[in-house]
Amino acid sequence: MEENLKIITWNCRSLLSKLSRFKLLLYTEKPHVACICETWLKCTREPKFINYSAYWKHREDKTGGGIAVLIRNDVPVVSTTL
Repeated sequence: MEENLKIITWNCRSLLSKLSRFKLLLYTEKPHVACICETWLKCTREPKFINYSAYWKHREDKTGGGIAVLIRNDVPVVSTTL
């Protein structure tokens, strides 16, 4: 059975403060790809997501910013450095 590619995007303006809400969305909708901007994270605070690989780009030198791309583990992916 063929499945359409499902992608969600979210400007979360601080992922940690809304992590429960985001995980509920992620695990309910089960998108193939989730793109998150304004994560406001540092590399020491990256959350984990069941059945997803996360690719992060943090803004270490300033407050705010940061992006993440989560890709469901059943989707083939080739990683590249941003």
